[in-house]
Amino acid sequence: MESGIRLEHFDLLQRYGGTPWTGSTEHLAAREQMREPYRATKAWADALRDRLFPGVPTDGRMAVVNQGQHFSRYTWWRIYPSMSAPRELAYTVGIDDQEGFIVKLDTYQPTPSMRAFYEAERGPTNIGSPFAGTMTAAEGVQLSFEALIDWSVAEIAKFKPSYEALAARLGLGTKSLRLLTEADAIRGHLDRWRSAVLEGAISRRSVMLVPDGPIVVRATSQEGGLIETELGHDPSGRRWLVRINEAREPGSPNTLTGIAVDANGRTYLLRQGLLKGGGFREEVTAAQFRARTGMKPVDVEASPTGIERDWFLVASLDEPGELVRTMTAEFVRACSVARSTTAVASPGHSSGYRLGADEKGGTYVVGAAGPRDEKVVVRKQGLVWLALQQSLLSRDIMIEKPGHSLGYEVDAAFARPGRAPLLIEIKTGARAADIHTGVGQLHLYPALIDGLDEHERVLLLPYLPDDDLVRSVEKLGIIIATYDPGSDPDGSEIKFSADFLQLCGLF
Repeated sequence: MESGIRLEHFDLLQRYGGTPWTGSTEHLAAREQMREPYRATKAWADALRDRLFPGVPTDGRMAVVNQGQHFSRYTWWRIYPSMSAPRELAYTVGIDDQEGFIVKLDTYQPTPSMRAFYEAERGPTNIGSPFAGTMTAAEGVQLSFEALIDWSVAEIAKFKPSYEALAARLGLGTKSLRLLTEADAIRGHLDRWRSAVLEGAISRRSVMLVPDGPIVVRATSQEGGLIETELGHDPSGRRWLVRINEAREPGSPNTLTGIAVDANGRTYLLRQGLLKGGGFREEVTAAQFRARTGMKPVDVEASPTGIERDWFLVASLDEPGELVRTMTAEFVRACSVARSTTAVASPGHSSGYRLGADEKGGTYVVGAAGPRDEKVVVRKQGLVWLALQQSLLSRDIMIEKPGHSLGYEVDAAFARPGRAPLLIEIKTGARAADIHTGVGQLHLYPALIDGLDEHERVLLLPYLPDDDLVRSVEKLGIIIATYDPGSDPDGSEIKFSADFLQLCGLF
């Protein structure tokens, strides 16, 4: 069975897309022809819905001529994972005269701030987006209808974040939670959270290194068998950004960590914003945490004690381990922002996740295929960061990771005796995209984040790019340095170039 989408449909989109509608005989004929790919797009969406989310209606309209009275440049149709999913976020399928066949997560009638956040997460185009799959027109028209559905299912399975996680990041569908007070239940959920965070972690001395973050974790038993879990960015264990501790008195308003459940029985790890000690001279009050990070407390039912507190989401415990680690690392990053700045966050922005929609996003598991999973890239960068941190600690040099409530965080910044401090951006490749992104970040961060104006900027790559490119980047005031990633998956063979170590002040 053919998909119903042909190369001539792309020719029509390219010829008429964006053209003002005149109602001429030519335009009437073109509109009728362009309804063909729209009907095929709806059939594509319906079949994909039947495979992944049976029983849920699809949505769209034959918008050959859009509301601005121009021919559309693309076709599209929306698919929701459940009847209760927020209308503002949907899976969409369609074709585009520039990007070919597309399946993606996209917003629908969002607020301006929501759309801006979505575009920052997606990137400049759907090509390369972590939650979009694209295929050229020439490739796509060769597929049968069944093969097109198989391709769409496989692409959706690779989306990161998932539907529910992206909905949470966009602030859609916040739910009311009830705090648990049963000690055994709380302990079991904390054990489950800790296991997810430490899955794949690397043991170094008295701490665990979690490359996905990258964060550092130390879990220790306290009096009565209670577990104290410390999280931060310092592998020496001298400074901890936040502690997640099992409560001595579950349900007490003075307990900083909580486990909550929603109406559907899903569980969440919560923490209050008060950050004490941890090797830092000043504590952060709950009010300061909220103001500096821009995070909004989740909706928690009235406490039986009558004393209300602000609770912030650390992680959704019923998600896959990878997302639990990602959410936990995001909360640790928010704690870093709260401890490293006194600035008030911009209105409408948040450093952390929020709760998502009523139902899970509806994932479909397929065998590994296609390009390398994004997690591998993140893990590599985390390993390089951890190796750099450990090298610097040998000379008692501490990395700082200042950030901004908009979600930006530098890879590494640290002081050097007698010289300007360094600002380092780490990349796991040296392709054009890596260079463009790194250079942009090194220009943006000093303008966006306080205290980086005097830093010397370094782009740290696994190998040197072309000499002309190195010279061009250096003309912009950025030094390119290198490291050898080695072959050991735990990062134990990572080595930094002699020039870079000298630049860091290590010899």
